[in-house]
Amino acid sequence: MAQDIKVLPSEKTGISSREKAVVVCDGILYLRILGSAHNYELMTATASEHIGFPVVCNEQTRLIAAANQLRTDHGGNPAFFEDRAGRKYVKICKADTILEFEPVIAEFFEIYDRCEVSGDNGKDEMREVYEAISPSDSDEDLYLSDGLWLSSDGLMSDRGR
Repeated sequence: MAQDIKVLPSEKTGISSREKAVVVCDGILYLRILGSAHNYELMTATASEHIGFPVVCNEQTRLIAAANQLRTDHGGNPAFFEDRAGRKYVKICKADTILEFEPVIAEFFEIYDRCEVSGDNGKDEMREVYEAISPSDSDEDLYLSDGLWLSSDGLMSDRGR
C-alpha cells in the first residue's frame, strides 16, 4: 500500500465528540480520532464522511483484524463495539494528544498491509444476494440504502449519501 497517510478534520455529523479527525491513506478512510484534550481515542471507521469524501475502507473484516492485532500488541484484549447502525468497530487505544497517535497509525498500516483474513466471511452469500436482486447481467454495483453499495463480487462499500 502506498503510504500517503493524512490526519484530517472530520465533518461527520451525528458523532458526539468535541473534536474529531479521520485517518486517510491514499484517499481511503480507515480510522477515526474522537475526543478532546488529554482524552483522545483512535478507532476503526465504519462509515464515510457525509460529504462523500473520503470513502470508508471496504475491507472492514481486514480493518478490524488489523486493529485488534494492534490493540493486542499494545496490551489490550480484542474487543468489538457497534455503532448506532450496528456496524462493528474497534477502539485501538487512547492518547493525550492527536500527535501521540502518529507511531500507532504507522504501525496500524504495517499490520494492515500484512493482514490476511481467512475465509470469504459471507462474500458467497452476498454474491447470492447480488444475483437475486440485480436487474441485469451488467455486473454494475447496486445501491442498497443509506449510501451502501453491493458489487457483483459480494463486497459492500459505504459511499456516503
